[in-house]
Amino acid sequence: MTIIINSADKSTAILFLNNILSLLYEEGEVSLGEGNCVLFYTDGLVEAHDPKGKIFGFPRLRALVGQHGEKRLLGDLLLEELYSFVGKGWEQENDITLLTLRCSSSLN
Repeated sequence: MTIIINSADKSTAILFLNNILSLLYEEGEVSLGEGNCVLFYTDGLVEAHDPKGKIFGFPRLRALVGQHGEKRLLGDLLLEELYSFVGKGWEQENDITLLTLRCSSSLN
């Protein structure tokens, strides 16, 4: 499996089983150690906005992951924070997809 990251803004990651779109994307590799975690998300998370039009944003996402990422399941934490931020009656305008990968201990 190849992990391909959008080279325009480095914020959107897409998983592909082949390299069909290699001309459009920059390919890279990351090695994870035990306990390390990777978060993949779509822009619907950071572009969601509250009733006053303020967006959830990258700074909020980075702060939440930095403060709580090792203590809680990231998907649950981010969805709870998002729903609290947007408030009741929020109409979702974009897809929101979260995928977290956490490296457990080695099988060796």
